[in-house]
Amino acid sequence: MSAVVLADVEDLELRIDGTIRAPPMDRWPARAEPEDETQSPELRRMRYAFLELRRAKRVTVTGSGAVEGSGRAWWRVRKRRPSVRAPVLLLIADSRDVAVTHLRLAESPFYHVVVLRSSSVALRRLRVASPPGSVNTDGIDLLAARDVTVDDCWVDTGDDNVAIKEGCVGVEVRGGTFYKGHGLSIGSLGEGGTTASVRDVVLSGVRFVKTSNAARVKTWQGGSGAVANVTFRDLDVRAVGAPVVVDQFYCPASQHPGPCANESKAVAVERVTIDGVTGWHTSGVAAMLHCSDAAPCDVSVSNLKLEGAPGCSNVVRCWNVKAGPGPCAAGNAMHGFRFDLSRKERRALAVNATCVHPD
Repeated sequence: MSAVVLADVEDLELRIDGTIRAPPMDRWPARAEPEDETQSPELRRMRYAFLELRRAKRVTVTGSGAVEGSGRAWWRVRKRRPSVRAPVLLLIADSRDVAVTHLRLAESPFYHVVVLRSSSVALRRLRVASPPGSVNTDGIDLLAARDVTVDDCWVDTGDDNVAIKEGCVGVEVRGGTFYKGHGLSIGSLGEGGTTASVRDVVLSGVRFVKTSNAARVKTWQGGSGAVANVTFRDLDVRAVGAPVVVDQFYCPASQHPGPCANESKAVAVERVTIDGVTGWHTSGVAAMLHCSDAAPCDVSVSNLKLEGAPGCSNVVRCWNVKAGPGPCAAGNAMHGFRFDLSRKERRALAVNATCVHPD
């Protein structure tokens, strides 16, 4: 089946009760439009899709069926060449009053569901599944989206279960289970010195099982903008790596080969509340709040009821967090983790250890 674009549709219900499958990689049509180099790196990554709703109004996509992405060939190529563009499975762009419910989405070549420059979007009871090791297979990604709810979804994927990216305002993620994957991430923001903000986000009542993180904020050095008015509450974590992460030094090797520059500018992190995280972790680090000297984080932490796996420590690592009540009240404390070791050395130390400290 070729790519499907539904543009300028209104007052429509689209039902998928069988399985629709994207074509294999070698049968995808060549892309006709050149990329706009003035757009942000993230926006350029999202412009290519299998099933697309564009400029839709009052549209529901539902049913008992599935959308499958034939993604494995794409993953093999992109592990060697990350710059190769792969299609999103379902893209909702420049639309409003859209609901997507009950579908199963599997093995996307790239992100599974993307909401782009759209408002009043509801994603309910979706089931997203791609295996560990699949490349950049985020479950649900939001970019420049407003008033979005993600309710009671099961997301099992090889990258972020949910990612809330630049320009998002008014996002609520409620209930459901995130299995494996990287948890919920705000960001990354500020890549390449860009200005980006996310505001008014609530993550509540979600269970995280075997994810590398649960709630995470990630920003690049050298960017500007803000992550503001964010609440993470009543989260249940089981065998999660580091449950809570605020990282203003994000710079993964997959997106930035070579050493990462030390910059004086930073995306601000303001009015972030973490209230109620229960369960156990496998990293030895219950929470990592690793913030910039240029823009210390305004983060409030309470009701962390977490335990480490046998053999693990159970620490909160604080760096440049604004003074206030909670585990970072005493100032900077980075015990429980050695920054002087390379990633390779940390992995070597962890081979026969019960507790595996994160990269």
